[in-house]
Amino acid sequence: MVVVQEDASHQDEEKSLLWEKPEWKCEQDATRAAWLYKSKLLSKYETRKAVVLQMDLRESIVDQQTSLISLYKAPKVEWAGPVSCKLEGDVAVGEGVKRFFFSKAVSLVQSGLHLNFGNTDLTRLFDGEPEHLTPSTSQTLLESDMFLVAGRIMGHSFIHGGPCVSGISPAIIHVLFGGSPETATVQIEDCPDIDIRSTIQLLDGTAELTELERRNVLELALAWDLPGVTQTNRKWLYERLLFHAVITRTSRQVKQLRKWLKETMVWPLLTERSDIIPRESETAPCCKVTGAPG
Repeated sequence: MVVVQEDASHQDEEKSLLWEKPEWKCEQDATRAAWLYKSKLLSKYETRKAVVLQMDLRESIVDQQTSLISLYKAPKVEWAGPVSCKLEGDVAVGEGVKRFFFSKAVSLVQSGLHLNFGNTDLTRLFDGEPEHLTPSTSQTLLESDMFLVAGRIMGHSFIHGGPCVSGISPAIIHVLFGGSPETATVQIEDCPDIDIRSTIQLLDGTAELTELERRNVLELALAWDLPGVTQTNRKWLYERLLFHAVITRTSRQVKQLRKWLKETMVWPLLTERSDIIPRESETAPCCKVTGAPG
């Protein structure tokens, strides 16, 4: 069970006050800039009603995940407000419990859900290989607002010192934080569907295509309202198919993620300070806000 206490009044006023003296914009060290931003944000909301996270470890994994999803689907929550955690079925208390909750929530985004969104035991919000993860193109996940949930989890964990989601494709990161889709650098590794990737790769190079290969390329191109391959458009078609596979097919998912990153109020920091964005699993920056970095 998850209980949310909310008070969304005066939010616009708080937003304007927050950015009066943006020291975080001028700070050269990325870790300290993030700390300055989040510390000021949390101090502005420290007297607001708490978001109460409550979970019973005696419940099934499915029930635990359902509880977390219910929290992050709740409307009008002030995510920068204090976090109060209640863990049933365990004697743990304090900061360790808060870290546990955020780790659980972020794992839903990073590793997947043990909920049935399409006749599978594990439903992943992001597909692909490490450092090239892209949002799942599942319509069921999109229509269930699961990318709204993912954006809220990512922002909420970030501002409260929890773990970060990392390993997302640089092309998706570029578009997510306001870059033009047309200027995104898309790599073939960003295409998680192996069949689609294999078909697109047929166009990479100058080797003569067999009749079967031409037919496979044509079928994919027509499905995405693009022309078949010719002697003059081969490179262009390769780039357009890859762009569609990675950017166009995930545009609505990215819009949902962006919407709730804005709601959790991390948007100004992450758009102004691109050096703070976690890009690779092994180099994701520390997100702690409990004290100034050493």
